[in-house]
Amino acid sequence: SVNLQNTETIKPQTVFNSPPQQNRLNDEIYKDDMLIDAYIGKNAEKIKNGGFSWNTLFFGIIYIFYRKMWGFGIAIFIINIVLNIIAKIIPFIAINAVSTTIAEIIAAKIFKEQYLMHVNQKVDKIKEKNPDKTHEELLEICKKKGGTTIIPIIILILFTSLYIASTIITAVAISNQAKEK
Repeated sequence: SVNLQNTETIKPQTVFNSPPQQNRLNDEIYKDDMLIDAYIGKNAEKIKNGGFSWNTLFFGIIYIFYRKMWGFGIAIFIINIVLNIIAKIIPFIAINAVSTTIAEIIAAKIFKEQYLMHVNQKVDKIKEKNPDKTHEELLEICKKKGGTTIIPIIILILFTSLYIASTIITAVAISNQAKEK
């Protein structure tokens, strides 16, 4: 979490022999890094360090949507649907399990990199749309626009619950019809 009270007191040290434009560049990089941290919110350092995303592996698209990566989450969702369709066409259960597991591992491997690219684009847009805002105001905007949300998780849980319920109802109806015959 970014402490907005101390943003002006914690600055990168200037290098005395560096030209002034280099010191300004260092200051801009530092301010951008603060905006990125504000946008990411929780666990910014873990995400920025890169590497494998265990949250993505264990929670899949739920975690991706939780981090407000709508496009990436929809792409993963579509890939899962395609893999399920292929599994229905090719009646070999292991193909579906292996391909889904491989897709989940790949998503977990690339998630942090993709998320940081997403965050950088969003922060750049925020800066472009608000050239007259102070750094503190930009931090607040990044904090509001970024972070996490539980709304897609709730929608996904409801959608999954409805899907499971409709599957059970259909199975019961088919079973009852079979018993009547």
